[in-house]
Amino acid sequence: MSTKAGEVQLIVCDEPTSSLDHETGQQIMELLRSLVKQENKTLVVVTHDNRIFRFADRMAYMDDGRIIKIESSNRDFK
Repeated sequence: MSTKAGEVQLIVCDEPTSSLDHETGQQIMELLRSLVKQENKTLVVVTHDNRIFRFADRMAYMDDGRIIKIESSNRDFK
């Protein structure tokens, strides 16, 4: 990963699993989750891939560029 994660508190990923097979996408999300936990960072992921929703602790839904709903996923970001 080519980020200087030690220098930032917020990491934003736009479609980090797009064009990846399921297994590779899961590995990428595990890597991001590990980085977030180890470095005490905040991660924002923009995605249409519902296979990675399980990694979220909160989700915001958008329509026409506006947030229309924010909810807790009731899952731990382990």
